[in-house]
Amino acid sequence: MCIRDRVRYFDHTLGKFIKFLEKEKLLENTVLIITSDHGEEFLEHENLTHGFSLFNTLIRVPMLLIGERVNEIPVKDLFSHLDLFPSICDMGEVKQDFNLDGVSFFKPGFPDEIFISTHDYHIRGVGWFSKFGLIHGNFKIVYFPKENQYELFDLEKDPGENYNLAGDETYAQTLSELKGRLEPYLNNEDLIYLSETTDMDNQLQKNLQDLGYL
Repeated sequence: MCIRDRVRYFDHTLGKFIKFLEKEKLLENTVLIITSDHGEEFLEHENLTHGFSLFNTLIRVPMLLIGERVNEIPVKDLFSHLDLFPSICDMGEVKQDFNLDGVSFFKPGFPDEIFISTHDYHIRGVGWFSKFGLIHGNFKIVYFPKENQYELFDLEKDPGENYNLAGDETYAQTLSELKGRLEPYLNNEDLIYLSETTDMDNQLQKNLQDLGYL
């Protein structure tokens, strides 16, 4: 099924669901959240599919909220899926007496930066090593622990992330500042690299095939 067909199918199915909510008089008391787990790369950075990088083509996804109290959410450019659960709790007036990684959309002083990462896993003998990054303001920094190297992008001037500024002396201060901001997040991450291909049993292989990864 091509991407266009998938979009058409999703649009049709969502329309049926909304009509059902209207018919059952549930729509006014419902919050609709429409998002995606990841984007896809189509050779923008010499990769296909997803799981290889932290480019915005993969991590910048739709997040639509429709319903009561949604207009109370301040307009921000940076949101994370981690923030959805505490936000839903706030909308439903559910007490949160436990620690959460995310921050509710309704909390004052919502963070102006987001930590991003992709982690090791090995399939078909190919190792995809962890990458860690931070988006702060107009800039994104990405750290490659195995190589101990950084990438830096100006998302305003270069939204396609085609020009790595990490080696540009003009941006040395920006790079240093973002390294400092990224460091506390790295101290909480488990930087372990798998050196061998993970063995797959029959059930795991079937699950991956059903998902389209094999």
